[in-house]
Amino acid sequence: MYSLLAYIIQVNILLAVIYLGYYGLLKRLTFYRLNRGFFLIGAVFSFAYPFLDIKSLFRKHVEPVGKWLGYLPDFYTQQVGKSAYTLENVIYSCIVIVGLWFAVRLCLQLLSLLRIHIYSRKAIWKTYWYQNVLFPIVPFSFLNKIYLHKEQHQEPELYNIFKHEDIHVKGIHSMDILMFEILLIVCWYNPFVWLMRRAVRQNLEYLTDQQVLNKGVDRQTYQYSLLNISKQGASLGVSNQFNFKFLKKRIMMMNKKKSSKLQLSKYAFLLPIVIFSAGAFTISKADEKITETTEVVREKQLDITTRPDTTKTPPFEAKFLKSKSEIDQTQDYLYLYDRKVLSKDDFFQIDDSELYGMMFSSKGALKVRYADYNDKDGIISAYSKEERDRQQEQRAKALYVIDGVMQEGKESMDALDPNEIESIDVLKDKTATERYGDKGKYGVIIITTKK
Repeated sequence: MYSLLAYIIQVNILLAVIYLGYYGLLKRLTFYRLNRGFFLIGAVFSFAYPFLDIKSLFRKHVEPVGKWLGYLPDFYTQQVGKSAYTLENVIYSCIVIVGLWFAVRLCLQLLSLLRIHIYSRKAIWKTYWYQNVLFPIVPFSFLNKIYLHKEQHQEPELYNIFKHEDIHVKGIHSMDILMFEILLIVCWYNPFVWLMRRAVRQNLEYLTDQQVLNKGVDRQTYQYSLLNISKQGASLGVSNQFNFKFLKKRIMMMNKKKSSKLQLSKYAFLLPIVIFSAGAFTISKADEKITETTEVVREKQLDITTRPDTTKTPPFEAKFLKSKSEIDQTQDYLYLYDRKVLSKDDFFQIDDSELYGMMFSSKGALKVRYADYNDKDGIISAYSKEERDRQQEQRAKALYVIDGVMQEGKESMDALDPNEIESIDVLKDKTATERYGDKGKYGVIIITTKK
């Protein structure tokens, strides 16, 4: 899998696009229910889209994974060790440490909610069930319960409070708030997430006010009651509070003329923008494999073997084996040791201490290099430590050809961006010398870039 850091960047870029789309096109519309859905679907999509092959909607990939893998020889090597103290790991550590602090803060808020619940008693006012808290609090709802200190409010206030909070309860608005609190824990470093969290809370209040007025409540009376309700007492950031912070904006939105249905076209306009943005930053599964393969070519010791010059190669599976115990002996494999064919019995008699590594290649690999063994179920390749040393010496002398230009030494390949590589061909022995003379006697690696 590609770097976790790349995934984090992709997710946060799309979260920013979603908020900016809301701020630029949707914020002033009165389609609050659609805005709610936009935020919820957008947040989920932001975390899912890096795993989707959205680029395929725009273009067909020019290099199938199977063809790329077909160019690679059978080899097994040990990856070069990397220090744990890298910039990437430092970034991960900072994200986790601060994220844990926000997680602790959320847990403390939930504990405060539990305390309020413990110090409350179930009661009923007219047709509304609620939790009557024993000390002053700002009225709020959480999940399916409404909390308030009844003695703190007059009868007209209670009517509007219950009308308001009952809509929060029936709309399960607490789940939206919890979802974006968790999003803040994960993406606290993204300023657009803070703005989105605030916008979600605002939109829920607009939606609730709209539905209260749709039930026949007088607009002016309702607005005056909002101004007169007592604001004294404890409050919780994780709840649906009878919110006063955005009261001026709420009153302005209540007095705003309903948006025309023609304004719905803004949602249709925003959808392709979000999809296009996602496609622009997606690492598709095919590109992911190409990147991984290029890293293998860079960081590991290549065994330069012969591949037919122009033959199209079918896709095949290849994986490294840690021991002979991983080999399925019920299958009829072609066994190779230092590229020499061995019988199954001779192969299993090789001392494990002599092995540098092993690799399994599925049946498709037979068509690439061992067409005479097409009746086999695949290839088990093993290499000795002596062969490893020989390969390392040979690889250092290999000729690299990048976009038709001969380069001596692997430094030229190391300087390439893996995302710019379109294909790799590997030539050796007679095929290499026929095409490149003495310069190709140690093998030739032909690299074609997308440019």
